[in-house]
Amino acid sequence: MNAAQTVSELTRLYTLEVEATQAYAAGVQAAGPGPIQEELTRFWLEHQKHVLELHLAILGRGHGVPAVEPDVKGVVIGALTPPRRRLTLQDVLEGLRGNEQLTNQVFAKLLASPLPPDVHDLLARLADEERDHL
Repeated sequence: MNAAQTVSELTRLYTLEVEATQAYAAGVQAAGPGPIQEELTRFWLEHQKHVLELHLAILGRGHGVPAVEPDVKGVVIGALTPPRRRLTLQDVLEGLRGNEQLTNQVFAKLLASPLPPDVHDLLARLADEERDHL
C-alpha cells in the first residue's frame, strides 16, 4: 500500500471512529445510570482515544485530518434525522452493535493488506479493543 492509500485508509477509520464517538454519546445518554451505561462509557472513551491516535497517525504522515460530517451510518442512532418515536435502549444497543460490526470488518480488511509496520501495529492494537466492544 502506498503512502497516499495508507493515509486514505487511516482517514476512513478516523471517520468511523468519530461517528462511533457520536453514537456512543447517544448510547450513554439513553442507557441511564447503571452497569450498561458504565460499559458504554468505557467504549465511548476508547473510541475517543482511537480518534486521537488515528489523528496523530494522519498528521504524522504530513496530512491534515478532515472535518467529519454525519453520514448514513449515523442514521441508526438518529444523527441525521430524529426518529419518529423515542429510541429504546434495545434500539440503541442494536445500532451500536451494527456500527461495531462495520468497524471490525474495516479493521480486519485493512490488517489483511500490506501496511507500513507502524500502521499495522497501531491498527492491530485498536482492532483488539474493537473486538472487545462486540
